[in-house]
Amino acid sequence: MESLLKEEGYDAIVATSGEKGLTIIAKNQPDLILLDIMMPGKSGFDVLEELQADPKTKDIPVIIISARIEHAEQEKGLALGAKSYLTKPLDFDTLFKTIKGIENL
Repeated sequence: MESLLKEEGYDAIVATSGEKGLTIIAKNQPDLILLDIMMPGKSGFDVLEELQADPKTKDIPVIIISARIEHAEQEKGLALGAKSYLTKPLDFDTLFKTIKGIENL
């Protein structure tokens, strides 16, 4: 995914856990976050809750990308503040349309 984002002209920084993601976000203040739910350490839901609780990060748009397809999981992610919830296997055309839609807000 990182290489596809870079091919589309986006800068991408990858984190391998929720904790690392929060550290990277604090240092870099990204324009957009792609967040998986199932990660080592803190789950994506935990990360999203922390992002929403912090005035410095609460306005950064988050797109959840997850293998968890249950409707309740999608509702939870959106209720916690995600702008979109996409399921795996990921259709990259849909991802890029979703990103562009958020950029145009």
